[in-house]
Amino acid sequence: MVKSQGTHFMQKQRSAILCLALVLLSLFIVGCYPSKPTPITLATTSTVSISPTETFVPAPFPTVVSLITPQEALEQMYGNQAQVYNNEGSITSAQGFTYKIHINLFTCYWDNLGFEKCLVITDRGVKFDRPSIDGAIFDRTATGWKLHSFHSDITKIGTEGIAPKGELIQIGTGKQAVLFKTTYANQGFVTDYLVMIAETENGLGVVFELTSADKYMTVENQKDVTKWEWNSSLEFQPISSNDEYYQLVVTYYGTDENGNPHPLQVYRFSDTKYVLFYENK
Repeated sequence: MVKSQGTHFMQKQRSAILCLALVLLSLFIVGCYPSKPTPITLATTSTVSISPTETFVPAPFPTVVSLITPQEALEQMYGNQAQVYNNEGSITSAQGFTYKIHINLFTCYWDNLGFEKCLVITDRGVKFDRPSIDGAIFDRTATGWKLHSFHSDITKIGTEGIAPKGELIQIGTGKQAVLFKTTYANQGFVTDYLVMIAETENGLGVVFELTSADKYMTVENQKDVTKWEWNSSLEFQPISSNDEYYQLVVTYYGTDENGNPHPLQVYRFSDTKYVLFYENK
């Protein structure tokens, strides 16, 4: 009887301990979590429909791969009137004279406004005559090179139907010119002459010309003797950092037939050509 009561007491003690443990566990759980569950709002997922892969094609850009050829330039300059062959040609005038056409200078460049251009200078003439200088400017366009302007008989320079070779020079910011030099000899006088061609508001034209050197020679004791001689040098000088045209300084050396030296001269661009600005008297 005593044993039965002791066993019953131990079972009740175990039940009390178990209940106490469950109470403590529930208190622990309530302390760790909020009394009410916090609702979680899920963002609505938009449905993205994937279209088939598209290839991006950029808009066509106006470019021309190649430069204009000499033959194309001559054909645009002289048209059907000229016969073009091997980058040269010929043209017959209304009077029946046939002139040979030579490309004297062919160059492409960017002008001061950022446009790409090509300058073509030709000379044409007949034997025993001074050749005529023609010139053309071509612009790069979306469809090819187009003739911008053509000028015939800009000047005459050279002898015996042969023109001197033109030299490309810079005369300003983005400004180019073609310089021709030639020599004439007659009865002991030997004279150097130069002419400059450039593009202005009126198109291609002569912007400067000068007798750049002169001398007189005789024969004494079967030898050439120079009696007097003078020559000159040209120098283009910027006046400011953004000059459209530089000033031109001409310096002379030697003396003329009277023993007098030539004064230094300064030319500046005005309208369509270089004009005398200062002379050291």
